[in-house]
Amino acid sequence: MSSPDVPAPARASHPVANPSVHHGPASPTPSAVADARGRAWVPVLLVVLGVICLAVTVPLFRHGIAAHAFPSYVQGDPSYEVRRYSAPWIAGAVALGGLGLICWSVAGGLWVRGRRSPAPAQMSPSPVAVDAPAGLAPRPTEAAREY
Repeated sequence: MSSPDVPAPARASHPVANPSVHHGPASPTPSAVADARGRAWVPVLLVVLGVICLAVTVPLFRHGIAAHAFPSYVQGDPSYEVRRYSAPWIAGAVALGGLGLICWSVAGGLWVRGRRSPAPAQMSPSPVAVDAPAGLAPRPTEAAREY
């Protein structure tokens, strides 16, 4: 409530004029950062799971290839070997190897995302709805994004 003889406070003409307003992406809440730091064992578990998957891939693939020795039918000719490839075993090995690589990829993404998250003391303020400069629409607040 202002009296008629007191002028209204001047509005900022540009968002940069008010440095207390944060217009970037929403910062994580302190509890979200604590949850992410509390689950630091997840990338380690995924790396171990990926190593196990890739280690089991080799025996599966070798089991999918069978060599059979046949004796010679003609006297004096050497015996010969025929290799038989089992598609289910080889496909299982390829799928397990792919799963191991996906585990490594997800673990790398979680590790990088965890390293980039700010510590709770370094967090910036949440976005605040402010009047936009002339001709520009205001950025949505967190409440407007969560519909």
